[in-house]
Amino acid sequence: ADRRVQRHLLVTVRATSLTGDHAGAYYVDPDRHALAKYYLDAGEPPGLWLGKQADKWGLVGEVDPDVFLSLIEGTDPSGGRLGRRYNDESVRGYDLTFSAPKSVSMLWALGDERVAGESLAAHDVAVRAVLDFVERHTTTRATINGAVQNVDADGLAIAVFRQHTSRMLDPQLHSHAVVSAKVCIPDGRWLALDGRLIKVDQRTLSALYHATLRSELTERLGVRWQTPKDGIAEIEGVPDEVLDELSRRTRQVEARLERKLDRFRDTFDREPTPQERWRLEREAVLDSRPAKPHVEEHVDLRGEWAERVEGVGFDPRGVVDAAIGGLPAAGRLTAEAQVAMVDQALAALTSEQSTWRPNELLRELARAVSPTVHLPPSELVATLERLTEQVLEERCVDLTPEGAGGPVRESDGRPASESILDRRYTTQAILEEELAIADWADERWSQPASPARLAGADRLNAAQEHAAALVAGTSPLVVVVGPAGTGNTSFSAGFLSLSGLSAGFLSLRQPDTVQADP
Repeated sequence: ADRRVQRHLLVTVRATSLTGDHAGAYYVDPDRHALAKYYLDAGEPPGLWLGKQADKWGLVGEVDPDVFLSLIEGTDPSGGRLGRRYNDESVRGYDLTFSAPKSVSMLWALGDERVAGESLAAHDVAVRAVLDFVERHTTTRATINGAVQNVDADGLAIAVFRQHTSRMLDPQLHSHAVVSAKVCIPDGRWLALDGRLIKVDQRTLSALYHATLRSELTERLGVRWQTPKDGIAEIEGVPDEVLDELSRRTRQVEARLERKLDRFRDTFDREPTPQERWRLEREAVLDSRPAKPHVEEHVDLRGEWAERVEGVGFDPRGVVDAAIGGLPAAGRLTAEAQVAMVDQALAALTSEQSTWRPNELLRELARAVSPTVHLPPSELVATLERLTEQVLEERCVDLTPEGAGGPVRESDGRPASESILDRRYTTQAILEEELAIADWADERWSQPASPARLAGADRLNAAQEHAAALVAGTSPLVVVVGPAGTGNTSFSAGFLSLSGLSAGFLSLRQPDTVQADP
């Protein structure tokens, strides 16, 4: 069970900034092309162009390596310079990597031609649906009439490279979508793409990918899904033993992650937050990455995978047959289902944070989509976006300061002075709770109190001893604020040891300056 949970967390959509003179070489390296041919029965091209800007340049179909490298270097297909010249630190593109759940990769690896083809097609359609979302909401920052504005970009140029194995040569269907960092705005200027949507909202993009993948593959092959966790699910009926046997790379990453988690717990004496765990997972993936494999002669990977599955006691064809053909009766998103999705999404948000951005609500709505839904991905994403706007308007409180105005962006109707990170929402219930806490604190803060006298406080420094005396005193409310690195954890343990009490205190977090402890 633990392994299945970790697989859910590790398989997602990840974004990587591409910098340096050789930023695009990995995707069009001849060795990589030769290796890919061994993996593919149909011999599809190493990459395909997507995006409105690519269409404007006539870049359709197979990616030409020279054109791709020129684009990453900042020149268009005709050799024209796209805005300012890059330097060594410039971001030249963003790699959005879409990884399918292991059970979907299993269908491709062990299924017949039809099953394998439908699995690939479902993955491709889901990737395109998310990239279309990214393109519609991509902005750049431009100075217009002396003011810096967040302006809609006029399309993207994207090269999508689909790959089919992990670095341990396990079946792992995934696509690298390389987004050029140069975008054009309506006045003809070429500027740097604002990468915050891609970098900050990776979990939202992941939720959209998995929701649309499930919908598309359910429609194509009638698969059933396990209950999603964090928006990610494996196909129902696929034995854990089969997934584990085809997941050598996952086990490698898991081992590295466990060491990192143990080190984190020993250092901070607590569990990591979801964001901290995500960063540790990313580090584990990078730290444990083996060199790219090189195949000197043709290797029958499909036959090898089938033999490995047989080796753990399962018939490969029987595993595939058990996973497909059970199309649920449901399909559409009914009004009742949408109400349930909204309740689930708001419950998930309010359990972890007091404010949220629109894309964070969109993420939770996508995670709440029933695995029995099978709508066209474009329709599903449009429904989720519409539902997000409806919930923000009807059930949330807009925290945007009054007075924000000026020109608006066509993509979302927001003022050009706002970035995608600026607008935040909450609920009326949370505001009332915060007011109640503030009133409670004001009442207690004003009550007279005196510090305690401590014995054996020599293990604490002067500041820690002073804080401990206040906490152990008669005040009904004590707030301890300590900058990061000043021994908050040592103070907590030392104070509790000295007092012998089950005492607690409130430590406030200030961004980048204060370490919060329980």
